[in-house]
Amino acid sequence: MNEVNLVPADNNDFSKFMAYAVENYAEEKTKSGNWKADEAKKKSEEVFSKLLPKGLETPGYNLMNIVVKEDGVKAGFLWFEMNNKESGGAYIWDIVVFSEFRGRGYGEAAMKALETIVREAGVSKITLHVFGHNKPAISLYEKLNYETTNMIMVKKLD
Repeated sequence: MNEVNLVPADNNDFSKFMAYAVENYAEEKTKSGNWKADEAKKKSEEVFSKLLPKGLETPGYNLMNIVVKEDGVKAGFLWFEMNNKESGGAYIWDIVVFSEFRGRGYGEAAMKALETIVREAGVSKITLHVFGHNKPAISLYEKLNYETTNMIMVKKLD
């Protein structure tokens, strides 16, 4: 497996992450049927502005670069909160592996690196949300022994 380091993001990284994350979240919410396409980007921007009102300086949130140990190349981002009140532990808000690095084990390596950080902080669990249509992510999380705790199902009628 390819090894990675989780390295704190800087303001330039944050700008890149936000551009990607706002667009991606809007697409995911539209694809899942939660939002209409014409309103999705605005709603996504509102969500992110509430979650990260002070950008990288927002207390409790950590945006990390997923950096390949072998050559120092940035392969993605991992955004998490160490002490999420709702989940009672660490919470992964987003993990992004850039398309050119997908399928090479970097997502798995980043998740395992996060487990080490969380354990060392004395936190005993990690929670995350995944959209039901994201089969590759679900497969990764199941491989890493994440368990389904809630499930919302929808049947669209004609």
